[in-house]
Amino acid sequence: SGLVEQMKRVFEPVLGGIHQALEAERSESTLPAPYIRSAVVEEVKGALPRHQQMIEARYIADQIKWLYNEQGVPFREIAIISRTWRPLDDYLRVLSASGIPAVHAGGGSLLDTREAKDVYALLSFLVDPTEDIPLVALLRGPFFAVSDRDLYETAPSVAGGSWWNAIRGQPTFSKAVETLETLIDAVTANSAEKLLALANRLTGYEAVIANLPFGSRRTADFRGLMELFRKLERRGRGDIFGTVRYMRELIETETMLPRPHLRVGDAVSLMTIHMAKGLEWRVVFVPDLANKENFSIPQVLVDPEIGVSFQIEGDGYEMSEPAIYKLIKNKSRAKDRDEEHRLLYVAITRAKDMVFLTATKESGPGIDILRPGLDAAGILDEIIPFDASRSIAPDPGVPEPMTVPAQLNIAPLSAGLSTIPATALTVFAKCPTRFNWQYVEGHPGLGEGSSTAMMIGELTHLALELDINDAASLRQHSGKGADMELERAIRFARSFREMPEFAAVRLSGNEKEVSFNKPFGPVTIVGIADVVGPDFVLDYKTDAEMDPEEHRFQIWAYARAFGKERGYIAYLAHNVLYEFGPSELAEIDVAVQGHLDNIAKGLYEATPSESVCGQCVYRQICMFRFEG
Repeated sequence: SGLVEQMKRVFEPVLGGIHQALEAERSESTLPAPYIRSAVVEEVKGALPRHQQMIEARYIADQIKWLYNEQGVPFREIAIISRTWRPLDDYLRVLSASGIPAVHAGGGSLLDTREAKDVYALLSFLVDPTEDIPLVALLRGPFFAVSDRDLYETAPSVAGGSWWNAIRGQPTFSKAVETLETLIDAVTANSAEKLLALANRLTGYEAVIANLPFGSRRTADFRGLMELFRKLERRGRGDIFGTVRYMRELIETETMLPRPHLRVGDAVSLMTIHMAKGLEWRVVFVPDLANKENFSIPQVLVDPEIGVSFQIEGDGYEMSEPAIYKLIKNKSRAKDRDEEHRLLYVAITRAKDMVFLTATKESGPGIDILRPGLDAAGILDEIIPFDASRSIAPDPGVPEPMTVPAQLNIAPLSAGLSTIPATALTVFAKCPTRFNWQYVEGHPGLGEGSSTAMMIGELTHLALELDINDAASLRQHSGKGADMELERAIRFARSFREMPEFAAVRLSGNEKEVSFNKPFGPVTIVGIADVVGPDFVLDYKTDAEMDPEEHRFQIWAYARAFGKERGYIAYLAHNVLYEFGPSELAEIDVAVQGHLDNIAKGLYEATPSESVCGQCVYRQICMFRFEG
């Protein structure tokens, strides 16, 4: 097609000897030429970068309207894929205000999101209530939404003390103080994941962010944090102090945690180039080609071939760079340039029919790389006029007036949950009252349970996830566990890897530890599947006794969440692979629907019996307990 021919001409001079010719699947394009278009914002003296970027964003919105209205390209067949995630929120804001449905599908680090900062402030305060900055951030954020005026008027009363002492006893902060005191009381008996769930229930945080701009993206990020904490708890690292320390280390080291992918539907996709690998759209916009990331060069550089070098103090305030340091730095920069070439190639080849290349000025890292190829292909820049009136975000306008529904629901609101972990289905099926204690009230219960068995299970999952084959390495990664527990976990892991009973599910393409977040009618179920194969899901169990009935709802949730035909339980203590086939899963469908409806309605009627109540950690405080 014409697009492929232009791609060849662009990338021959850009990639040089590593360029490989592309072949078109279709001979004709469905859109008019030119198939690769380049546009740069007019440079005006005194214009700020953010103004240039807003004009670029408005240009992209205009082109998408043209594609949709005049060329018949559905929104779902259009993508904006950026070298970095930082400008995507600006593009999303402009598209939404322009009436174009768009979704920030993914990219960037989870810890850089507003939701991660809210949660970090909450947990940091609970760890140390004398910390003022986390508390003030918490008060003025979506958890409590205290106004800046109230905070300003309260500031003088702090007078060298702590904000926590200052706000207690003040009517303005009574609800926030009551909620935070409840959470502080719950710290010692609950994991970070359970504390966050309790805070969400007490404040309605998730409901608040769902109604803010880009609510679906915000709620996905919040649930991604919940899944992160759930995973830490599963590994035995879920206490609030360890979680805060873990988050602080990730933030300080600028560690990248992927954000959850969001299903787009009939909307324009916005994502980073890394997220776009393997995907295709009819039209792709590759924006922000002139801007560069500000990377700080570390004082110490390491290269496996050259060695180690570091900056040293020179004359005055400047640092001196030895020759070896400069060699390593230049090699690193060359590697970064090569990666930039590859990223741009990936981005442009995501398009089936048309590519728009945009930049806020005529020169910059991305556009300079492509310039020789654009010149060779005869692609000239379209100059986007700088219009001061278009240099700020467009007014989102007044929403459409709400219509009166044909049927009014005057029934009282239910008090049920809207999101539950997959394992909660099993608890509800046994006894809804126990479910209420555990997942609604967040009560820790009385009694230890089978701590050794739980530890062995956690260690086994970790060994299988990380392909660990010896107890010493497992201890290094887990940081806990007695010798017997570590050895037992390694034996279970080896059983799965070596025993013929599990050969059918040991496939090279299997994914491990795959999280999901899927609505099932009125309730959303979240969880992490141990293994997801081509047509199955699998969960490891280290139980001393096999009881498929106990775990059938959990396996059902995994299978339905990933659209698989069958689910397996690998009973590692028995070398047995138990299968739930299509017919068994269909039978569970019926039972689950009733449970989900009751959870959504908040119906938690007890079902006491000797077997249900015998090992229940709420037995001593439950008025419905079985008495024989």
